[in-house]
Amino acid sequence: MSERTTAAMSLKEMLLNNKIVSSFSLILSIVGFAGIPDDLANLYTFAAYAEPYINNGWVRLAFILIPLSAISYCILMEHRDARVRSGPDTFRSTSLPLQKKQNTSFDYDKHILDIEFLTAEEGKKNLTDKQRFEQSGGVVVTGQLERRHPVQVFVYGSLLCPPNMQRTIGRNPNIIEYVPATLKGYRLEWKRASPSKTLVNSNFEREPEDISWSGLVAVKDETKTISGAIVEVSSEELERLKSREKTYAPQRIPINQFEYSKSSGINADAIFAFFDEIEPQSIDDHARSPSSAIRTGHLKGLKASINALGLPDTLPDTKQISLRDAFDPDQALLYRWLSNENSLPTLERDLHNNLLKYTNIDGLEYFIPTAVRPLLISKTLFEHSKTVAENALKVSLKALKLALDRPEFTAWMDTAEEDLELAKILFRNEPCLLPEVCRFDMVVTGGNVRILELNSDSPGGAFHLDFLSQIQGEHCKQFEIDQLGNSHYKLCDDMIAAFRSAWVRYSKKTGRSSIRGIAIVDWNPKDWNTYPEMKHFQSEFQREFETPCFVCDPRELMYDQAENVIRHAASGTPIDLIHKRILVQDFLRDETKPSWTWFVEAVKNEAACIVNNWAGRLAGNKAIFAILKNPDFETWLRERGETLSQGERDVIQTHIPDTQFWNTSSEGIYERVMANPQKYVLKSAKGYGGQEVFFGHQRGAKAKFEQFYNGYYIVQERLPHGRVKIPLLDGGKVIWKYMNYVMDAYVIDGKCTALEAKVSHSVPVGMRVVDGKPAGFRTAVFSTR
Repeated sequence: MSERTTAAMSLKEMLLNNKIVSSFSLILSIVGFAGIPDDLANLYTFAAYAEPYINNGWVRLAFILIPLSAISYCILMEHRDARVRSGPDTFRSTSLPLQKKQNTSFDYDKHILDIEFLTAEEGKKNLTDKQRFEQSGGVVVTGQLERRHPVQVFVYGSLLCPPNMQRTIGRNPNIIEYVPATLKGYRLEWKRASPSKTLVNSNFEREPEDISWSGLVAVKDETKTISGAIVEVSSEELERLKSREKTYAPQRIPINQFEYSKSSGINADAIFAFFDEIEPQSIDDHARSPSSAIRTGHLKGLKASINALGLPDTLPDTKQISLRDAFDPDQALLYRWLSNENSLPTLERDLHNNLLKYTNIDGLEYFIPTAVRPLLISKTLFEHSKTVAENALKVSLKALKLALDRPEFTAWMDTAEEDLELAKILFRNEPCLLPEVCRFDMVVTGGNVRILELNSDSPGGAFHLDFLSQIQGEHCKQFEIDQLGNSHYKLCDDMIAAFRSAWVRYSKKTGRSSIRGIAIVDWNPKDWNTYPEMKHFQSEFQREFETPCFVCDPRELMYDQAENVIRHAASGTPIDLIHKRILVQDFLRDETKPSWTWFVEAVKNEAACIVNNWAGRLAGNKAIFAILKNPDFETWLRERGETLSQGERDVIQTHIPDTQFWNTSSEGIYERVMANPQKYVLKSAKGYGGQEVFFGHQRGAKAKFEQFYNGYYIVQERLPHGRVKIPLLDGGKVIWKYMNYVMDAYVIDGKCTALEAKVSHSVPVGMRVVDGKPAGFRTAVFSTR
């Protein structure tokens, strides 16, 4: 029994024992306080403490008015629940983090733009460097620090620009306090960094991939100083800095090597600073390479920040290094939007109104949490992400087939024995059994794509992404944001084509020539916010295949083993094509286990064409990545007569993070992880939706790592998530907050056809609902021309 229910029951008992309010007791019992919201239940719990004072007239009145209010509230809630369906992934509020209401004025938060855009020609005019610094979220501390944190860090280079610091440490509100400081005994030099696929030029065209973008490093030099700032951070923010600066070693520098204002209140013995691990004598050679370049906007932003801090410019000269007007296209897109104050409100209104058109089904409203603004990435990164996803799927299937033949691996997959046996049968019948629809979760870090996991069971969201991309793309054209290389996905069309291809393969194999009926199968389908998508596919299937189509629970189907036919129980219609949307975890519920039993037999006997296929979905088991990252993986493949393409090899070496079984089979893993748990993530092998995921830097994580050692878990290198500014409405004012995001790459029949983003305040980024509110929001990802 919940605390809310307990409090309500206690209150009812108190009321029954009090003559003053006994007349309301029966009504209260009928209405049932267990259904009232937390704040009202808490109010009643508080009122219960007033029992000794019940003879007070005002208290008597309160006990009369409060039940009446509660009854009215419950009646309203019951009326609304008749209209709004709130399934496991929905919430009872607007589907957008930014909601346009009538007569709402949009007062944009000033801490929006990157300082380099405020120094550009198209940026704001007549601003001092200090104003630019402040408008990008920085505060120059001349007295006492207002917000104190336990760790002090000296920052120089890109972290002097407030938006870069905000993106890295994830602090909201978007304000960073900088204490101007000088570090003695060091000088700055340019070094060659790795190439980046994320940048475009002023025409939104891709920058050459062979360019190495130079960054700053500190080199010991007793005769020099470095201008920078001291920033106070929390322990968790320090870990985020360490994650960002992977090629830089954090060091504690004695406080006497710094010059800064003592009135700030900083009195630490030492200050953290990050220094590059590259050999000092080779730094100059790296920077002067013909392929090295510096972004002009980055350099201007650095100079503006240093000037705003009131410090001398100690940046090295750039005479022998190329300067290029390159930038992150998403920041430029953000600037273009904000140059027209009507742009985002108009997009929000259009999205909200149009979402209502397709989310009203059978008198119910379904909401999919949606971020207003899309993300824009370079065409280079866009195409690269698609290629990585396609190769990752191929190599994951090779690892799955290997695992099915090795009991030591299948044991750690924590999958039902009949499930594994079924997969083996299907792979023997069709060795290249790709899941028709799957989705990779990715992050962009260090200018490259890294893969977090694969969902190859029953990913949904295609219809929503098609719709969302159309509205967002049309909006961009309306406001002359014409740098998009793509502006409208057609994932549903791609999926229909995949279903037809699956049927053609099945038909050739079984001899069945026509489809007599189709079923879209999910557990209690009306309870999911993707129900409108199911209804869309129902009408599309009926149009495309000219046959009846049912959206149903597996308990609404039956298997006639004698005739080897699955039927819709109510109508008796034979079902030849099944769109399997139900997750295996739902299939194994007590209520649906009988359906699971006959369904397994039907799959073995090829009673119907099932999409997504039953075998390929196992490629999404987290243990597959641990197999791929084993140094002997390619040797094992060769023993089976299989090889890797160069693209598949690149996926393993570059794009999949270090992943190992969290058990004794991984030599030395326990000691290495427990010594630095903040560098790792623990994941259940068969978990999904961000469940059973534990980040090592979070409180209590070490105990979880201990608890699940030798369980069905993998341990994975923790990757920094991307950060993007998302508009939120707060009291009529648009507040921009940095949120974490992952990219989702949809792969249909082996081809990646669309990219989506999920954004969230927390990690892991997912579409869970917490306390009735969405933890994440979906939006489209577009590429530049």
